[in-house]
Amino acid sequence: MKKELLLTAMITASITTTAFAASNLDISAATAAPLNMQNSIAYGGDNKVEQDMFSPVKNILLGGDKNTVRSSANDTITSGTNNTVSGPGSIVSGWYNKNSATHSLVVGTSNTVGGTNNIAGGFNHINNDNAINSLLIGNRNSIDGQNSVALGMNNTIKGNNALVGGTGAKVQGNNAIAFGDSAKATYNDAYAIGRKAEATAQNTVAIGNNAKANNDMGTAIGYNAKAKNDYATAVGYSSIGSGNQSSAFGFNAEATAMNTTAVGSYANASGAYSTALGFKTVASNEDSVALGNYSTSAGKSAFAAGTLANAAEKDSLAIGHSATTTKENGIAIGTNAMAATDNSIALGAKSVTATAVSTNSGVIGGRTYNFAGGNAVGTLSIGDSGAERTITNVAAGRVSATSTDAVNGSQLHAIKDVVDNHENRITTIEGDINTLNNRIINGGANSLNEAKSYTDQQVSSVAAASAALAGLHPLDFDKHDKWSYSVGFGNYKNANAAALGAFYRPNKNTMFNAATTVGNGRNSISLGANFKFGKSSEEVTTEDATQLKKDMKDLSEKYNELERKYNELAAKLESK
Repeated sequence: MKKELLLTAMITASITTTAFAASNLDISAATAAPLNMQNSIAYGGDNKVEQDMFSPVKNILLGGDKNTVRSSANDTITSGTNNTVSGPGSIVSGWYNKNSATHSLVVGTSNTVGGTNNIAGGFNHINNDNAINSLLIGNRNSIDGQNSVALGMNNTIKGNNALVGGTGAKVQGNNAIAFGDSAKATYNDAYAIGRKAEATAQNTVAIGNNAKANNDMGTAIGYNAKAKNDYATAVGYSSIGSGNQSSAFGFNAEATAMNTTAVGSYANASGAYSTALGFKTVASNEDSVALGNYSTSAGKSAFAAGTLANAAEKDSLAIGHSATTTKENGIAIGTNAMAATDNSIALGAKSVTATAVSTNSGVIGGRTYNFAGGNAVGTLSIGDSGAERTITNVAAGRVSATSTDAVNGSQLHAIKDVVDNHENRITTIEGDINTLNNRIINGGANSLNEAKSYTDQQVSSVAAASAALAGLHPLDFDKHDKWSYSVGFGNYKNANAAALGAFYRPNKNTMFNAATTVGNGRNSISLGANFKFGKSSEEVTTEDATQLKKDMKDLSEKYNELERKYNELAAKLESK
């Protein structure tokens, strides 16, 4: 544009010079314009060109009043009032402008422009001698640098390749942008876009009203978003990334520790290396993860996934709606699953762990067995009291004295078959034993009965024989007939016996006897020798009879006692 204007002015000057064939042209409606040098054109009152460079038309003043073209200015066009031009190849139009810039365009009021190839349009811009290829549009903008653009009001640039726009925006650094009222980009490669946005460290980005990125490599995007540490990122309304290399995405999301990530409205990751993802999620301990609305991961290296999931202790895991772990190394998977004991697992909806119970040994069939894996450090629950579950599709486990594998139904069925076979064998053996016992008992009873019958018979025979023998009596001594004979008969119950006896008395004081019994096929023999010393009388025979009666009585009592004991024994055997 400026080159076209300069070319137009030069063509106009050339035509004018040729037409009038004069060294200077002074066209004044009222007061003559002082022309100190040749080959210049001045139109208007009190305009002044201070020097001519001895070439075709160098400077043009078109209308206005009190404009001054300095000696350093060549090939310029000036219009307006009270403008001062000292830079060659420039166009100045307006009021009270001061242009010392080379090949520049100044349009407006009270602008001060220096440097090279600059454009200023508006009011009260300031562009110093360091400005090259700059553009100022608006009011009171200032550029101190190269290849920069200022748009708006009261904006400032100190740096190269910068852009500032809005009101009161500020750039202080190379390759920086501040766009928005009071926006600030105060370091190299910083970008602040939005009202009061601030990018105040190297390679920072702040986009949004009141967004702030105040540390190296920080990024804040959204209203009131803040990246407060190196490499931090905050994206969303009032989001905050205050930890080193932290990231917060969402409405009021906060990532406040090193290498944390918070994604979602009100998501909060406050433990180092933690991650919170979802509405109002909280990851508050180191290496913790919370995924899902209202989920909480408060234990170190804990993981919670699902709405209202809660992993409260170290190395715990909660997955599912309202799944909860409250002890270290606990795992809860499923809706409302609860792992409330250390090192335990609740698997399935509403599953709840109980206290782990160690079982080192057990008594089976009266025998004590020691079990492998007897010291339990935790427990696995797949249900709850009154809400039990079965486990299906279980592979066959190893079965040995040291195995801790789970076994499936087919393995138990095999054991059942073995047990059933043993039970059948045991039943058979028990039947055999019972049969044998019956035989023994029956045989014993029969034997006892036979023995009793035999004993009864023998006792009866003995008693009958005794009675028969008791019936044998010798006759009194007869010196003429020393032999006497006797016959006796005895009966006891169903036994009968007869006794035959012979007595020999060589004198009154000596007697020899012999007797035998007959009956029931059981015979007995009795031999005896009898002596008497002392006085002889008739009472001897009486005494002998008395003693014999006593002996018979004793024998009968002993027999009765023997029979009583036998009957008691027989009764006991029959009761079994």
